[in-house]
Amino acid sequence: GNAVTVPVSAYNPGPIQGTSFGEYHHAVTANIHMEQPGIIQIIATGSIHYGQGWDYAGTRLFVNGGLVAEHAINEAYTTVAYGHSFWAPVGTYSVALYFSGVASKNRLRNASICIMGAKR
Repeated sequence: GNAVTVPVSAYNPGPIQGTSFGEYHHAVTANIHMEQPGIIQIIATGSIHYGQGWDYAGTRLFVNGGLVAEHAINEAYTTVAYGHSFWAPVGTYSVALYFSGVASKNRLRNASICIMGAKR
């Protein structure tokens, strides 16, 4: 069977404010170390708020500095929900969520990341 690492999580209540669309701001980072190779599973969430009206906003998810998921919207209040998994050799992995909004009225709240590694 699989041995599972203790899940790792990180949380930032925010708000993280936008400045201009395409300019991304760090929201939250979590790290996990794999002593054995296995599958890493990531869940990253947050809530985008607009103040008045709707506008462009987006999020990006990175693993060890490489972009693995991206989403841009021009709609109502929405929940950011990323699920990502990959085969991971022995090592340490850093997962980061970033936010972009067109103005300070665009905000990301309750940004969180949960990581679990299944080894063997």
